[in-house]
Parts: sequence; C-alpha cells; structure tokens
Amino acid sequence: MGPSGHQPILTLRLKHIRDGLEDYEYLRLLAELGDAAFARTAARKLARTGWDINADAGEWEAVREEVTTRLRKRWAESEYAKRPDRQTPQSTP
Repeated sequence: MGPSGHQPILTLRLKHIRDGLEDYEYLRLLAELGDAAFARTAARKLARTGWDINADAGEWEAVREEVTTRLRKRWAESEYAKRPDRQTPQSTP
C-alpha cells in the first residue's frame, strides 16, 4: 500500500499534539510579553480543568484568532520587535 520505504503517517492524534504545543507556545510568549492575564483567560475558555475541555472546534478557532491578534499587537510593541535580528512571529496556518 503506497510507496515503498518508510514514510511519515499523518494522524489526527499527532496533528492535535502539534496544535496543543503551538497553543502552549503562543500563550507562553504572550505571557512573556506582559499579557499573562489575557493568556490565562484565553486558556480557561478552552480548558477549564484537565478533564473539562471545550469540544467546540469553532470556539477553539475563535480563541486562537484572539490570541494571535493580541500576540501580534504585543509583539509589535515589544523590545523584541525593535531589534534588527528579530522578525514578527507568523500566524498559524
């Protein structure tokens, strides 16, 4: 089945793990840029506890959009953006 040899297999589980790691890094960076309260509030909208997680994909996308918008604003105002060796973080695909 498929080409011979070892090939990576895309799975939903790996996609969700990657998305979770990206979400964590965005929230961590937002907190580092001085907006920890907003980052905590955004995270709590989606995961109130370790077992109480919002299953609405639309809500996840809306919160990710809010976080990305806020992160871009904070980044533009930060000292990092003023350094010549730094670039603006890219939005998620």
